[in-house]
Amino acid sequence: MAIPRFWREIQSRYNLIGTKCGSCGKVDFPPRAVCPTCGRRSVGKMQRIQLAGKGAVPDGGRGPPHLAAD
Repeated sequence: MAIPRFWREIQSRYNLIGTKCGSCGKVDFPPRAVCPTCGRRSVGKMQRIQLAGKGAVPDGGRGPPHLAAD
């Protein structure tokens, strides 16, 4: 198998793949083995899902210190 083909066939390379908890329904990216909300209740219940590629990146409401308003 050629190296470029090998990289193209890695599913997570060109798709956003996350996980959805079967207990609470929380969606996480990157994929996790255990839900950070449910903990042990989610073991074995995590489902891999393809994400839409749209969303928001939380920034905590603050920018870099040198751009902060005085």
